[in-house]
Amino acid sequence: MTQNFQILKRDSDFFECKVARILDNKLILEEAKIEGELKKMFEEEVTLAYYYSDKPISKYFTSKYYDLRLVDEKITLSKPLNSAAYIHPNISLYRETFPSSDLIALAQLAGHYTRFNLDSNISREKNNELFENWIIESVEGKMASHVLVYKIETKIVGFATIRKGLGHPHISLLAVDPKFEGKGISFALLLAVEKILLDEGFKFFSGSAHRKNIKALAVYYRHGPEDQKIEYGYHLWRKKHINEE
Repeated sequence: MTQNFQILKRDSDFFECKVARILDNKLILEEAKIEGELKKMFEEEVTLAYYYSDKPISKYFTSKYYDLRLVDEKITLSKPLNSAAYIHPNISLYRETFPSSDLIALAQLAGHYTRFNLDSNISREKNNELFENWIIESVEGKMASHVLVYKIETKIVGFATIRKGLGHPHISLLAVDPKFEGKGISFALLLAVEKILLDEGFKFFSGSAHRKNIKALAVYYRHGPEDQKIEYGYHLWRKKHINEE
């Protein structure tokens, strides 16, 4: 029997419970079908499932097996690469084998407006640990192809990571130290991303942010996106006590 979910080993190991992703992004709009799928996940003892859809789920949707939480309204913006892009002299590729403390702090800042931090079932400490691991694995080349940093003297005050292999190259993480906001650092990082991707033969790139992340979206909009889409992200948490059939 086919199933429309996939167990995610990395996430399961991190959260120390079974975590899955629902594969069909239209499935949950058909309530009869999704309830059958949620029953399968429940029987597999999946604790947490991720689901994305290009349409919001009805606020009246209920499930016998899982509690549903809207945790993300992700706006993805994409544009052709700018042939005039350049790399600011303060920007360089991060070459160390392990992230510095200021780079880890910036990664955790980037994690503030994410579905993990906006889910009250996940603690702030766990969210910080998640994004510390994310930047560690980005530096190792597992979660990113490039890690760019903007330095003032020896301090990293901004960074961006590029991830390839998911369609267009995508900016996975982007953050600037709040003390240095308003100095064009985010914009400079985006231009550097474009220059690197141009040199590698790409023609488009994309970035995304939660609808509530006004600062990040303002940076992307200022950069001149030509395409935009919104996805609604949900976490489904296994109910602890039900009368099993």
